[in-house]
Amino acid sequence: MPTIRDVAREAGVSVGTVSKVLNGRRVRPSTREKVEKAIKKLKYRPQMVSAGLLDQSPTIGLVIPSVSNPFFAALARFVEDEASRHGYMVLLCNTDRDPDKEKRYLKLLFEKWVAGIIVFAPLTTAADVEPIIERGIPIVAIEHRFAGSDADLISIDNAKGMKEAVRHLAGLQHRRIALVTGPLSRPCNQERLHAFQQELRALGIEPNPQYLRESSFEYEGGYHITWELLHLDPSPTAIILGNDLMAMGAMNAAHDKGLSVPADVSIIGFDDIPAAAQSRPRLTTVKQSIAEVGAEAVRLVLRREAERPVQLPTFTTELIVRESTGPCRDVLVDARVGR
Repeated sequence: MPTIRDVAREAGVSVGTVSKVLNGRRVRPSTREKVEKAIKKLKYRPQMVSAGLLDQSPTIGLVIPSVSNPFFAALARFVEDEASRHGYMVLLCNTDRDPDKEKRYLKLLFEKWVAGIIVFAPLTTAADVEPIIERGIPIVAIEHRFAGSDADLISIDNAKGMKEAVRHLAGLQHRRIALVTGPLSRPCNQERLHAFQQELRALGIEPNPQYLRESSFEYEGGYHITWELLHLDPSPTAIILGNDLMAMGAMNAAHDKGLSVPADVSIIGFDDIPAAAQSRPRLTTVKQSIAEVGAEAVRLVLRREAERPVQLPTFTTELIVRESTGPCRDVLVDARVGR
């Protein structure tokens, strides 16, 4: 059975150009004629052409882990905004962090012949996306690459953000600093854990294994792990969490234990979702530029040609200092008693 690459080779054009013709996008009439002749000669039949789906508005698939997480809701909005500017619609696919569900969504998008696919922290492998790439549908992964595949990757500088968070707390005289990561099966969380330990040691602080915890990226995970940490003796005076949702759970756990944030324990999140500036106290957090990531993912989809090198852009982070971090309680007590 002929593939899209066979058609491109026969027509003397790129796979991306064949994809544009099949998707009804604008190309030179002479180019379209060459592609159509090659399709006819090879008897190439993409699965969904006969269903007439290519006559619909061009669509980009967005595959995210959790639509209930405000970070992904914001990402979806910015992807949709940028796609709309270029005349594209967005088909949102929520996987609930289930690899089997992700595979089913990728298969659906493949069958619908979308113009491109954006996947945040994919759980599937290169083998699962190879038929999609073979067809000429561009794929952009965010935060975790399909190893060995011809897919673009957008990364976040997780190490920089984590090190800035640690330095901020150390500057407030905190020494008992805990970290609650998301699942360590994800490379981004491994990067954050490594940067956390590396920066503590650079500051002369040995990481306490009791203060290193792994949880889900949900509010409940942040709450329950923080509750456990605050019952240790000695308990940490500062906690960094894997995202803002977990950090809000942490602040409520501290409140339910009768502690004040930041007087008794400082809390730092990660992401800077809109609610971070609206919580009480307002949350100190490591900002990721959700708008820039979403827009760049769409632009990579629309610029993608099979022949160009894979793109690997990395976006920086910025520590946003608000009210949930303050001087270490132990230092304040020592100062009051004249030590």
